[in-house]
Amino acid sequence: MAESASGDVYCTSLTWLTSAGAPSDDRYTRDALCVGHCSVADGTDLMVAVGALDLSTTPVMRELIIDRTAPGHVLLLDLRAVTLFGSSALTMLIDTQPKVTAAGGRLVLIADGRVELRALRALSVPSAFDVADSVEAALHRLGV
Repeated sequence: MAESASGDVYCTSLTWLTSAGAPSDDRYTRDALCVGHCSVADGTDLMVAVGALDLSTTPVMRELIIDRTAPGHVLLLDLRAVTLFGSSALTMLIDTQPKVTAAGGRLVLIADGRVELRALRALSVPSAFDVADSVEAALHRLGV
């Protein structure tokens, strides 16, 4: 069973899509980003980011989000295990959100107020995003 960053089980398996910047033994460091993905309901996927979202890793994250965007599809992006949320991560989310919407998809950020949500609030942009504090809250809001 795979767990979300909070320890709640939502997936029977989590496919690790990337380990950008990670050492060859797949242990991540502060400068690495690992991203896992699973389906949690019909038309709803969960992507879990672990590690650093910075200048070196945000292009990979952007590509993963765009690749999983489809009309009527919801992508829950769990950022609670992000250890570094750089300005490039914020820029990537601001740039990616309208692309997801234009493609008919929906991006829901899972953030609990630590690193990632403080960065969004600092620039007064959280209202531009659909944000939930847990996967359970996001699924409830979606009626899943």
